[in-house]
Amino acid sequence: MQNHEKIKSALLHMREIEQIKVAVLGECYSNLGNNVWQILSEIHLHTIEGKAFSGRDLAKMMILPESLTKRLINLLGVEGLIELSKKSESELDGLLTLSELGISKVTQIIVESANEPADEINPADKNVFFAHS
Repeated sequence: MQNHEKIKSALLHMREIEQIKVAVLGECYSNLGNNVWQILSEIHLHTIEGKAFSGRDLAKMMILPESLTKRLINLLGVEGLIELSKKSESELDGLLTLSELGISKVTQIIVESANEPADEINPADKNVFFAHS
């Protein structure tokens, strides 16, 4: 029974994090879901690591068609969350960075998510996550 409580706690925490993403990113996240968060967090992570990250890298990482990747890049640019380097004529070849607004929103989501109370779960305990009823 303890495993079920840990699973429930983890799922409730994941729900809370999704609610934070919706609250911070608004309609953009509501319409496109986790793709938005994945893009923003990957760009931020690559920037922190000092690695260049292009639209083409994004398409490969997310296993998305190039046409969809271009649309997502354009949408997030219009929303003011990301910037595309001016050196490139294609959304796929340009380097992607978060705008100040994008950095602010990603940081807010991370901070608010970390502050959400949740029971401590030992990730080494695979039975917690893969228990059978």
